[in-house]
Amino acid sequence: MESKLVVRLSYRDIFQDKQSIPHILKKINCHVALIFLVLLNKNEHELRKDPSNELKYILNNWLPGLNKNIKQKIIKAFYKHKDYKSSKEDLRSVVVINRISTLRSMELLLSQSTDFKMGSNSILKEKETESELALFKLYLMINEEIASRQDKIFKEYFKDTFDELDDIQFHLLIGITNPLIKLDIAESIQPEIYKFILFEKWLRSKPEYYEMSLSYLRRINISTWYEYFTDVFNICRGSTETIFISSKLYPVLEKILSYLTVRGGINSSWSEFQNLRKKPIIEIEEGLYLILDMEFLLNKLFSSLYHEILAHSKIYGLPNFSQDYNKDFIEDMLLENSFKMTFGNSYKKLSESTIKKTKQKRIDNLSLPDFYIRNGKKVFLFECKNSFISNANKIKLNTEELLDEIKTKFYCYGFKDASKIKSKAVLQLINFIRLSIEGSYTFFDNTGNPKKLIYYPILIVTDPTLTSIGFNQYLNYYFEKELFKIGYSSKYFIKSFTIIHIDDFLYHQRRLKKLSNVIDHYHNYIDKVEGLDSMISFSDFLTNKIYLRRPKMLKKNVSHIFENSLLPKE
Repeated sequence: MESKLVVRLSYRDIFQDKQSIPHILKKINCHVALIFLVLLNKNEHELRKDPSNELKYILNNWLPGLNKNIKQKIIKAFYKHKDYKSSKEDLRSVVVINRISTLRSMELLLSQSTDFKMGSNSILKEKETESELALFKLYLMINEEIASRQDKIFKEYFKDTFDELDDIQFHLLIGITNPLIKLDIAESIQPEIYKFILFEKWLRSKPEYYEMSLSYLRRINISTWYEYFTDVFNICRGSTETIFISSKLYPVLEKILSYLTVRGGINSSWSEFQNLRKKPIIEIEEGLYLILDMEFLLNKLFSSLYHEILAHSKIYGLPNFSQDYNKDFIEDMLLENSFKMTFGNSYKKLSESTIKKTKQKRIDNLSLPDFYIRNGKKVFLFECKNSFISNANKIKLNTEELLDEIKTKFYCYGFKDASKIKSKAVLQLINFIRLSIEGSYTFFDNTGNPKKLIYYPILIVTDPTLTSIGFNQYLNYYFEKELFKIGYSSKYFIKSFTIIHIDDFLYHQRRLKKLSNVIDHYHNYIDKVEGLDSMISFSDFLTNKIYLRRPKMLKKNVSHIFENSLLPKE
């Protein structure tokens, strides 16, 4: 199915008067609006099943008591901006509702109060219909706020005549302004659980770090990692059925609910949803909690938890924690277990640490991939980066700084000064290919003639930002450029550069066993299509183009993850 751009309606598309967000916020019943937004956030995917579902939902569910005049304005706006090539009933090319605006609306409502319990906000006494309309208007204004950020990209990078790099940069930067893409909870929860279990095992193997992690738990009034995991998991499991959870019904969860709950007003400035990521729950009555966002809650199992542990390690006085985490956990333990889950006992698989254990002279001076896998003549060279695009640059949306940061972290450091260049992912992978072709890796994998091998350069990432549109194409642009410089483009069998998120292996597992076929399919696809589809990431290609159903989870694929874990044996 071809991906299509949609029109996101804003305030000016429906209303002609001028309003301010602070003025509109005063007319909204905060608690009723928050519950409505949470339900909208949870069930947005249902609106995409029918060509006219969204318009019907707005008129009948969001604004049921609205006068006919304003309803006609909304209908007129949808039909005015719809794709003229589609049928009269097909309004999928026009939207109001989107996850970013839903979460941003929550943020702005939460910024208005320091106490979120029902009945505490005495100034919100507008009639129900007026409050619903005010929320709709706020939502449209937020759509306009998002559009203004994207307009900056259009003005700087949308040109009448695109060259290849212009086109890639335009799509990449537009993707950064649209940061939330995962809608399938199963796609998030399984990798989060596996990463948490492995992380806890890794911490236990490092007594100093384990004690530091326990001090973090004591700070949030939790006794053990088992207690933390089961409490967060049970809240996540409950949130699949309801948006509320009660500490009166489940008193065992009171401590973790208190920790995950927003306390006091939050900053209304654009923050890439940092506030909601940190605290994805509010207390709306004594002992009754509202789960604001399921994905942010799931990330408390590992992804956002890691950042909190990292911050705590600095306070605790362990400056090497980040370095050891990257090297020993991410590049070694996590990769090894993920690849075992995917490839089983097939293929030749060697981590950098395993290769370095061989008795080879000057091995410490030899550049090695983080992981080396060979299947016959096909060699997969992996470089893993636990680097994140800074929130500060994404918030400022300084396009030049963003592009420079991406090149610095994933292409080469000091690219503006040839005398200071330090290789990063792109150049590192080219160097690994060169060393293999020259025979420098035959001491651990003697393949005969390495010049005849087929090389697959792969960057493993942990930052989901790198799985948005344009990133793979951007780094592959520089990869191909560097290959051409050294005369390797047509001389050897070298495949295109591919970015793969670590969660892709943890979620899809054996689906990726024939990884060369999937990578070839991906690059063949993006070479044949145009526009937005040609910028799709490998991760989105897997879930939106190839594997439209959830994978079957086989116990034998994951049994090694649970060995000696904190979870009791069955």
